[in-house]
Amino acid sequence: MIEAQALWRRHAAALTEDIGYREAGCTYLCADDAEMERRTRWLEAARSYRLGSRLLSQRELAARSGAGAAGFRGALHTPDDAQAEPALAVPALAHRAARLGAELREATAVRTLIRSAGRVTGVVTEHGPVACEAVIPAGGARSRTFFENLGLALPQLAIRASVLRTSPGPEIAAGPNGTGAIGAAAASIRRRLDGGCSIARAGAARFDLVPAGFRHFAAFLPMLRRRWRIVGLGLGRSCFGPLGRQRWDGADRSPFEAVRIIDPAPDAPLLADVMAAAQAQWIVLATSIPTEIRMAILPRCPGPACPVSPASPCKAIRGIA
Repeated sequence: MIEAQALWRRHAAALTEDIGYREAGCTYLCADDAEMERRTRWLEAARSYRLGSRLLSQRELAARSGAGAAGFRGALHTPDDAQAEPALAVPALAHRAARLGAELREATAVRTLIRSAGRVTGVVTEHGPVACEAVIPAGGARSRTFFENLGLALPQLAIRASVLRTSPGPEIAAGPNGTGAIGAAAASIRRRLDGGCSIARAGAARFDLVPAGFRHFAAFLPMLRRRWRIVGLGLGRSCFGPLGRQRWDGADRSPFEAVRIIDPAPDAPLLADVMAAAQAQWIVLATSIPTEIRMAILPRCPGPACPVSPASPCKAIRGIA
C-alpha cells in the first residue's frame, strides 16, 4: 500500500490530465469496544510502517463527522489515504504509457503463452503471436482461468459485489480535502470528484460456485467462516460461464473473446437497503438519489496477497511475474 501510494503520487505529478488524485483520508467507524480493540491491534502491527493512521475518540469523531457519527465508539482514521477517479485515471495512464513508448492494443485478447526452454517468449493473441521477454498477468478475476488452462494453480476465486453511485450532495465529514472514504458495517461511502458518492456494504457479496470453488475450498474456508452472514452462495449458469472450467489452445477462440466484459445484474434489493442505511446514518444524504447501480466482479484470494501456489510449476517458468 505504501509503495502504491508513492507510485500514484509520482503518476499524478507527471500526468498532464487531472485524474482526481487526492489524499482525502479514510475513516473506519467502530461500533463497539470489540471493534475498537481490533483496530487498535491493527494500528500496533502497522506502526513500523510509519503510516499517518491514528485512533479517533468518540468526541474527536463527532467533531469531524457530526451527528452521523452518533452511536459509534470511535474510529481508525488515516488522513493520507488517497483516491483517484478510475474513469479519468485509466485513459490518462494509457496516454502516458503510449508517450513513453508502449504499444496499446484494445479489444485484443491474449489466448495463451508461448514458451521455449522454460521461458516465456511470447503470447498468442486473437490476432496472432506477439514476441516478448516477460508477461505481467493483469486479468483480474480471470487470471485463474487463464493459468488453469496452462496447467498452473492460482488459488483465486471471484465474488460479485454491488455498488451504487448517487447524485451530488454536501460533504459528510470535515477535512482539508473533503470527506474521503468512510467505512461502516451497514454502508461504506467514498466521496467522488463529481460531488456524488459511491456507496456499498463492505464484504456483502455473492459467490457463484464454479469447479475451482471445490478445488480451493479448504484455503477459503477461514474467510467463509468469518463472513458467512454476508456472503451468499449460489449455483447456476456461472458454473459453466467465463469463470468456470474451460480448456483451449492458441488456435481456439478463448473465453475472453466469447465474453469480453463480465457484467452481471446488480443486487438491487441489497443496494436499496444499503442506501436506506446510509441515509439513516448521514442526514446530508437525504436528498441524494441513486443515479447508477453496478455489479463488480472482484478477485479474492485466501491470504493478503494472491501468489501462485508454492506447489505450482509456475515458479519454474521465468517471465511470469
